[in-house]
Amino acid sequence: MGIKGRKIVSEIDLIQFQDLIYEKSKQGKPFYNIIDFMSSEQVIMKSIHNIKSNHGSKTAGVDGKTINDYLKMDTDELLTLIREQLKNYEPQVVLRRYIDKTNGKKRPLGIPVMLDRIIQELTKMALEPFFEAKFYNHSYGYRPYRNAEHAEARIISLINSKAYIAIEGDIKGFFDNIRHNKLIEMLWGYGIRDKRLLTLIKKMLRSSVYDNGEIIPATKGTPQGGIISPLLANIYLNGFDWLVSDLWESHPRVKVYVRNRNGKTIHEKYYGALNNKKNAHHEKVHLIRFADDWVVLCKSEEFAQKFLIKLRKYFQHKLGLELSEEKTHITDCRTKPIKFLGFKIIAERKRLTDRIVGKAFPDWDRVKSKVEEIRKLIYNLRNQPNKLLRIRDIETINSKIIGLTNYYSIAIAKSTFDKIDQQLYYVTKSSFKRLYRRNSKEHRKKLSQLSNRINRHEGYNFITFAEDFENDTWIGITIASLTKVKYAEPFNPNWSYYTARGRESWHKAKQIPRKWYLEDIWTNYEHLGMRATLRGPIYNFEYWMNRQYVIKRDKAKCQACKNFVYPSNVHIHHRRPYIGINRVNKVSNLLTLCKDCHKQVHGKVVTSDVKTIRKINKLIEELRVQE
Repeated sequence: MGIKGRKIVSEIDLIQFQDLIYEKSKQGKPFYNIIDFMSSEQVIMKSIHNIKSNHGSKTAGVDGKTINDYLKMDTDELLTLIREQLKNYEPQVVLRRYIDKTNGKKRPLGIPVMLDRIIQELTKMALEPFFEAKFYNHSYGYRPYRNAEHAEARIISLINSKAYIAIEGDIKGFFDNIRHNKLIEMLWGYGIRDKRLLTLIKKMLRSSVYDNGEIIPATKGTPQGGIISPLLANIYLNGFDWLVSDLWESHPRVKVYVRNRNGKTIHEKYYGALNNKKNAHHEKVHLIRFADDWVVLCKSEEFAQKFLIKLRKYFQHKLGLELSEEKTHITDCRTKPIKFLGFKIIAERKRLTDRIVGKAFPDWDRVKSKVEEIRKLIYNLRNQPNKLLRIRDIETINSKIIGLTNYYSIAIAKSTFDKIDQQLYYVTKSSFKRLYRRNSKEHRKKLSQLSNRINRHEGYNFITFAEDFENDTWIGITIASLTKVKYAEPFNPNWSYYTARGRESWHKAKQIPRKWYLEDIWTNYEHLGMRATLRGPIYNFEYWMNRQYVIKRDKAKCQACKNFVYPSNVHIHHRRPYIGINRVNKVSNLLTLCKDCHKQVHGKVVTSDVKTIRKINKLIEELRVQE
């Protein structure tokens, strides 16, 4: 499958083409002319938009440039730069930084320059739909619509079906030991038949690393922190996934029964010809993987011992990797919990019954390091002399508390949340007492009295501490135990990011409105015609990229007269054109107007239409802002 003869002129064209890649990959078709796909203007625009939406876009590589440096460029100039880079790709040195791990060690993080990140995002957009059609269904890490919740739910489901024996796997230095030539062979074997792209990926993998003043050549591994690294890691381990799956789940002689609540068989699904006698020796074995963290569940310790020996040989001889002797072990989860993704999962007797079920709890050893980070932030409030900065820090603290509790809310976590509150309360009380001495009691407030996080705090009378902002407005520290526990739900196999039906199913399940694409039918044609007439620093790449998202946000309606706009009369208005090049083309500063209303805002046309005068006057006032 190639892209020759196909045009991608809008976001919906891009989505439909990625859907087609997914469908053809399911059919076993190879993929070629991939660089042509990556060179399409709409694909480049979408890739930069994806990077811009990530917080890492403000982190510079060795060249000191962030995404804003590229957003300010002229559109044609930037497109030419990226296309030339795709033709003659030479990656720059990757900057290495170190982040703390929960075990006290440091994890290396690679930060490519921004132009290399754009190339990596383009590569990901091309490869992801192709490999989503080939990935194992119970691999959950760094894949669309999947997360740790689904992995945990899968483990609990298998424990409930009496799979109590677990092989807990740990791969030594996985990201640092991926073999480049082996990965390229895999890509070719799966059907990536564009030699230009394979050469590009190989150069990407071999980018030198700048570490503490020393440039180190990369002979193996893929840097953690690179956009493409998680996808390449999943590709590298996909053979391992199917090795385990072929023993039971996808074995041609395994028959799956689907029963109703009464236990009666209502459907039988065949993976191939079945012979019940030949089925007798098959051991039920299941893999759950999240990136390089994985668990294999089965029903007998004898099988687990033999299978672990086989896995060690497979990783060593097929993938060039080693399983850690200390961290890879066999666990009977009826007597000892499995540790996976920050949770402890154990098989225990269900209350008031004799049935053994899987239960997940937060792993306090993992939680306490995060709590300690929050405690330090609260402690540092006492050293912050500026009230506005303290309020900013309080909201940072709240974000961390909510993020931590949301992650663990899919487990039996109420007692953990209470413990978090207990540890944070005393340091909060101490910090406010240090700040306000005898007046600290005035800063003790009920959650329902706070003006921040109103939806979270409304109706609760728990006591916390808060800063007074103005006009009796109190900004306080939230409570962890307010987060509601909602147990993990399994992944729905009908969800797919690369089929229209799969996206519809996901949006319906999550009760999230579908994206609106009506404007994509015509916006890009008008966009191409206007570029020649609108020139100047303000009409840079960021303007042309964001204008289609502005029309989408405004549902193709003039925000003054509320009439629909069309290619012949649509204009994008800068609400505050003097606020600086870094802010002027943000979506929040752009507005969809029809041609006549836009002229009226700039004093070129006078109208007596009373419906639009108030809005237009407001827009005229905004034009005077000089900040």
